[in-house]
Amino acid sequence: MTLGATMVASLLATMARPVTCPLALTAFLLRGGLVVVVAPIVVLPSAVGLANVLGPAVTRIALGGTIQAIAQIVVGAIVFGLIWLVSLGSLAAAAEAETVRLVGLEEGLISIPDPTLDPRLPGRLVRRIVVIRSLATLPLVLVLAWAVPSLIAATYRELTIPSSLDGPLVERVISGVPLALMAVAIAWMLSQSVAAAAVRATVLVGSDVRDSIRFAVRLVIRRPGAVVVAFALPSAVLGLVVLLAGLAGAAGWSAVRAALTGGTPNFSDALGVLGFVALWLAGLGLISVVAAWRGAVWTTLVAGTIGTIRATWDGRPGDWPRARVSGTLASLRPGEADPRRGEP
Repeated sequence: MTLGATMVASLLATMARPVTCPLALTAFLLRGGLVVVVAPIVVLPSAVGLANVLGPAVTRIALGGTIQAIAQIVVGAIVFGLIWLVSLGSLAAAAEAETVRLVGLEEGLISIPDPTLDPRLPGRLVRRIVVIRSLATLPLVLVLAWAVPSLIAATYRELTIPSSLDGPLVERVISGVPLALMAVAIAWMLSQSVAAAAVRATVLVGSDVRDSIRFAVRLVIRRPGAVVVAFALPSAVLGLVVLLAGLAGAAGWSAVRAALTGGTPNFSDALGVLGFVALWLAGLGLISVVAAWRGAVWTTLVAGTIGTIRATWDGRPGDWPRARVSGTLASLRPGEADPRRGEP
């Protein structure tokens, strides 16, 4: 299937299964999208407020704080990360697994494991997805650990000794560390692509974490062009929709705040609030559709690739054949009768 056909088939699958839209929106929000969606209507703390809250801790560390203070910060960050991983990450994984399964059923992928036959399957898939997402993010974390000091140094340099006073600060900082930002962008694209492909391999075929990640890495190596397009095009559309929704939400929120702080609220102010809520919900609706389409693109792409590589159910779930055999997703099931389809 060509990339154009993949995009169209993914959109049709999304429209045929509209329940995937709220599921995709849930996964998007739980994995950080909530910050982007809420940011336009949240008043950020000022620099003075941040200094009052973080100043004492930063000063102790900068002036040679004790190992105990530093250890408390590190342990607190680790505990927070684990809580996020177990709670929000598990919920997002469950929503993503169900989205992939629904799109796979719409595309006629009969090799998808049936959760009704194994009650432990949903929990096992959620755990696998959480582990896959965590392992795929490690390269990005390492690249960020290398790039962040350069970014901080460039920001400090532009604040203290500006290279130019003509352009904005963000533009000057970006021009000062282009390689670091490019490395972060590439690592982000690769980590997200490997995670998306590996998740769909484990949901569609039932492979374990190791085989799913190995399949995803092979997909990136063998079809780099398809992977780049599958990542870049839906992500660009999603970013544009999020940006437009954010701008509209910010404008509507500013109008509502101005109306409510101008005096006694009246009927027109109530209509303005209702209009803002409707506008914000419409933005969430568009984001959910694009997010579901983005996930369906990966599902369709991986399904076609698995059909070429051909997984098998002859061994334990997750085994990949060593022989180079081609086939389709319909041939993933062994030749015996399938009682779920009424076959004797």
